[in-house]
Amino acid sequence: MYRPVRNKSYHFCRYAFNAKITLVGGRRIRIIDAIEVLPAVAATVISLVRLPLSGLGISIDLGVTMSEPTSSLTNDERQEFAKSDQAAHTSASGGKSHPAVERPFGEQLGTNADDQHVSWSDLLDDAEHLLAYSVQEGIELEPGVRSTILKTREASKWDQNTVDQMLGALTTLAHKLKPVTPQSLRDCARYEKKAKRTYQTVAIVLAIFIVPYSVATFITSALSDAVRKDIVIGNALAVRLTETLKITTGPVPESNATEAKFPSAATLTDLQQFAATARAIDNRARILRAFLFNVPNDPFYGMRDNPGDWKAAFEVPLPLPADLAKMGGGLITNYQTARYFGATVDESVSVFYGAMAACILPPLYALLGTCAFLLRNFEKQVKARTFIYNEAHGARFVVAAIGGGVVGLFSSFAPVQTASISPLAIAFIVGYAVDVFFSFLEGILPKSESGKTAGTDKQRVAPEGAARRG
Repeated sequence: MYRPVRNKSYHFCRYAFNAKITLVGGRRIRIIDAIEVLPAVAATVISLVRLPLSGLGISIDLGVTMSEPTSSLTNDERQEFAKSDQAAHTSASGGKSHPAVERPFGEQLGTNADDQHVSWSDLLDDAEHLLAYSVQEGIELEPGVRSTILKTREASKWDQNTVDQMLGALTTLAHKLKPVTPQSLRDCARYEKKAKRTYQTVAIVLAIFIVPYSVATFITSALSDAVRKDIVIGNALAVRLTETLKITTGPVPESNATEAKFPSAATLTDLQQFAATARAIDNRARILRAFLFNVPNDPFYGMRDNPGDWKAAFEVPLPLPADLAKMGGGLITNYQTARYFGATVDESVSVFYGAMAACILPPLYALLGTCAFLLRNFEKQVKARTFIYNEAHGARFVVAAIGGGVVGLFSSFAPVQTASISPLAIAFIVGYAVDVFFSFLEGILPKSESGKTAGTDKQRVAPEGAARRG
């Protein structure tokens, strides 16, 4: 397969010598100009050193032969110097001549988007990249296009006709292979792995933050809902048992002894369910407390190490005691303590993880959506060889974070109105398709502007009508 000749050293030296440096006085000169005056400066310094030494009878010879600056050479001498340099380059490369080393026809075209100099040789390199791509993909081209590019590279000297034919072939080739460009071919070869590694790194970093927060939010939300339901069930059972067992603050009347010794099956079921509900509230509250870094105080901390005390506080004893009212009163007292513990932990969890789910997770999910979009787009572009490495993708991440943070303020925003979508899913969609969210915002603006315009027109018409009546 034909591969274009790359003469990077020539372009590097040319760009390096054309670069400018700033002197102490603020004046900017090219490096090549500074190099040309170095021999004269060195001769002056040597003469100043020799003068005091010769006065002392000391003679030195540095063995340096100074030459005039190249700026004093004539055009013929410059051409002769260029030919000798070309001959040296040819011998060093094994006898293969590279016409691109010679100065091509005309001056530089200007600069590209990266502020780099562009010349006719650069355009020829672009044409060779496109020609190599067409050969690899099996795209048929006109015979004149291939021959023109090959003849241009082999030409020893470029003239206006040569450059004109090369530009025509490049234009035809670019139109044939569009949207593939020389820049996309170079970026696919240079930055494919780098871009893929960057997107994967961003996705992994986001996953490190999103996955633990999402799991914690899901678990705490489920436990909090269960605690609330258990409290509702426990309150109803406490009221029923208080009425059934005739639980009072004073002594138990004698008339209640028969009822207490021989409870009904429904009463025993309520007692067992009530004790189980109290235990469930305490266990779930203890788990939620761990997600809050053990911040709320545990009212049953003293009996955690003694299973017997905890069992006596939250289980119905067997055999049943004679005084069921006293036993039921103790269960209700412990339930009230567990209920307070569960309600306190539930409120703290709702505030902490609710703020996280509303303020932190949506921007993170929006960033993850943007990363998914860029990875999908990157895969398609690399496959089509149209990928161009762009450092401006950071702006899309910023826009996605802003959109994910404020999308919760718009309750009417939903890509599919008939489906029930969670706020985090909407944030992910906003990051994946930022344009959809901004189209939604732009759809709101005309309504506001038209309303303001109508109000302004009414205010303007009212004074005119009053003036006419006056």
